[in-house]
This record gives sequence, structure tokens and C-alpha cells, in this order.
Amino acid sequence: MLVLIVEPAGPFRDWLRRTLDEAGFGHVEADDLFQARELALSSMAELVALGPSLELNEAVAATGRFARAAAVVAFRNARNEAAAARLRAAGAADTLARPLAPGPTAERLRRIVLDRLAGRGAERIACGGGAVIDLKRREVRVRGVAAPLRMLEYRVMEMLALRGGETLSRDAILDRLYAGREEPGQKIVDVTICTLRRKLRALLASPLVETRRGGYALSASASDAAVAA
Repeated sequence: MLVLIVEPAGPFRDWLRRTLDEAGFGHVEADDLFQARELALSSMAELVALGPSLELNEAVAATGRFARAAAVVAFRNARNEAAAARLRAAGAADTLARPLAPGPTAERLRRIVLDRLAGRGAERIACGGGAVIDLKRREVRVRGVAAPLRMLEYRVMEMLALRGGETLSRDAILDRLYAGREEPGQKIVDVTICTLRRKLRALLASPLVETRRGGYALSASASDAAVAA
């Protein structure tokens, strides 16, 4: 997934960047709300993280703006139930107050995105042909057999499944895998898709991932099965 961090450079942004890097999440960073609006349009991030330096009124207004297209989490310096209620009313998926532990924070952010894209509490996405993406175990299983995927291959499969039949460009996939870190180039996407297809071909009669003009997508039959499920 791709996270848009809205916070000036400083200790909190450094901490959140490290937390996302360790979890394998892509991220882009905005110093202020003006820059964030530009990045939100170009990056199509799944989650917007509003940093604690934003005044409450700014955070509430930004939540209402961003929540239409992405999940929004507002980080605050201290727990304040009245402020949290205002942010939730504006559309925030959650408010998190420091101190925060990196691992649980990253997992909470992932769950928020899964709830938005796969349905609240969803643990699996059916993709036809007996294939199921297990969001909890982070596995692709075909008729009960786990495909031997590396984590990078699983993450590509998960992001395509969460987007249903939507085409993701190579740049969009690359941003979600490596944004904020040194990128190996677009070829890694093609290589990962090729390896993913080869491993799934041994278990499935028809491919789950198809090439489209502009990028890759879950195949039509697989995305129809995911919607039906």
C-alpha cells in the first residue's frame, strides 16, 4: 500500500517513515496541506496519515477532503476524546496518540486499508478457480494449497486483488513497493509478475493476472469472482 504522510520534516515524520519502511509500505511525504493535495491527486495513495503538527481545525478540514478518496488516520500528540470524535465525524478511520510502537502501528494502518478496500473485517478474497488470497496469513491458496510465493510476489497479488479489475501501472506498483526508498526500476515489476504467473500456473488452469495497456490487473474472471464473494 502507499501512504501519504502530511507532516513537516522532523522527528515524527522520520519515525513514521522508518515504521513504514520496516513494514514494506510505500510512502510519499508532504510538508503541508497544499503539497499534500497535489500528491494525493498524483499518487492515489490508499492511506493519508495526518501528522500531529497540524492544528485540530486543519486536521478536521483535511480529513473531510481526503476521506473521499483514501482512508485517513490522524496522529495526535495526546489522546483527546473530543478531538477524536470531531475527526471521526469528518471521516477519519482512526486517531492514534503517542506513544506508539512501530509494529502495532504498521499493522493497524494495514488493517484500516484492508477494511476500506476489502470490507470491514475481511480476511480473504476469492479469485475464482479455487484461488483465495488469505489477507491474515498473507498467502495465496489454491484449493487449500499455499502457492510458494515470496513476500514481494504476494504483495503484488494482494494489491491487484484489492483493486479488483482496476489496472495498476508499473509506476503505481513500483511506488507501493518501493516509494521513499531506492527503486530498482520498472523491470522488477515485470519480473515479479512473470514469476508470480509461473508459480500460480502450476496450480491454476487460467491466469489470475493479465497484462493490459498501461499495466497489470486481476483477470476479468478473477475480479468477477472477487466481487461475487
